[in-house]
Amino acid sequence: MKYFESKLKIELENFADIRDKLEFCRKLDIRDVILEPTNFQEKIPLTVKKKIEDIEDLNILFRINLKPTTLKNLKKKISSLNNVSDIISVETADPKIQLFAARDSRIDLLSFSNYRILNSLSEGVLSLAYQNHTFIEFTLKHIMNDNIRFQSKFFRLLYKSIRMAMKKRVKYILSGNFVNKYDYRNPKALMSILNTLIGISMPNLESAFGENVVSLINRAKNRVNPHIVEKGVQLIMEGEEKN
Repeated sequence: MKYFESKLKIELENFADIRDKLEFCRKLDIRDVILEPTNFQEKIPLTVKKKIEDIEDLNILFRINLKPTTLKNLKKKISSLNNVSDIISVETADPKIQLFAARDSRIDLLSFSNYRILNSLSEGVLSLAYQNHTFIEFTLKHIMNDNIRFQSKFFRLLYKSIRMAMKKRVKYILSGNFVNKYDYRNPKALMSILNTLIGISMPNLESAFGENVVSLINRAKNRVNPHIVEKGVQLIMEGEEKN
């Protein structure tokens, strides 16, 4: 089974740094990565993707992470991303924006990427995410915090949030989202940490790092597939056979 690092931040203009990070991933046997350009909220040029994909023999995918300041700002950003097959995520602590994002089929993922944003997660957002097949992301960079009291506080909130998502039957993923490459961890190591420290079962963790990420990737691709009418309904063109 593939296990992903689903939120690896890069600077598109810094290929030397991208190469360094991907080489480090390879050394850690992190072979499936989803890259997130920082401070970039536009369609990623194909020429840039190709150049990055040629750096290392890894399975490399891309995501566009929107950080809207207002609902109007989000609507403007999302309208410019038509026909994009990369994962589109939204990162905000604003409940109104979260609710809109959970309903909008153009948005694949709501990312609860730090303690402040995670603390804003509500059952209402989770219910809407479930109804609209929107994914939820929890990230783990705070497990590397040197402040033991804060680290413990984060684990308690993370445990509560994951339990809420499971109760609402929402598909969720887990990402490292580490800033320093020396904090990178193989997903199997992260699964072991979470299983030991907060008691999430291994089958749930395997889904959060593996199967659910694959489903998320397929959701983004299907969003721009002209043969997909709605979830579970695909047009079969004359001469085609459904596999």
